[in-house]
Amino acid sequence: MMTFYQRRRTGKSTMLVDYSSKTGIPIAVANKVQVEHLKQIAKEILQVTIPEPFIATPESCRKAGKYLIDESGLVLQTILGGKCVAMTISDDGGEEYNNYIECGLGG
Repeated sequence: MMTFYQRRRTGKSTMLVDYSSKTGIPIAVANKVQVEHLKQIAKEILQVTIPEPFIATPESCRKAGKYLIDESGLVLQTILGGKCVAMTISDDGGEEYNNYIECGLGG
């Protein structure tokens, strides 16, 4: 799993939209506001086409099969409830973003 970890407002969502446009993998989010934000990034900033972003639920994620997640902490809190105080993410030694795209592994 590839992880984009950066501070707020540094382009993580824009990178994810770019990745979605190049791979055809849809993006799962926590709410409708995020869906519209990603569509705006695709249309107005990157001028690319992406698969329709969707609100993450266990059912919608299973249906998508393969998906990207924007703001994973918010998605987890929305699905699980409560407030997540801390979490870990393991690095499985996967490809870096640019290498992943350039090698054609994203599809």
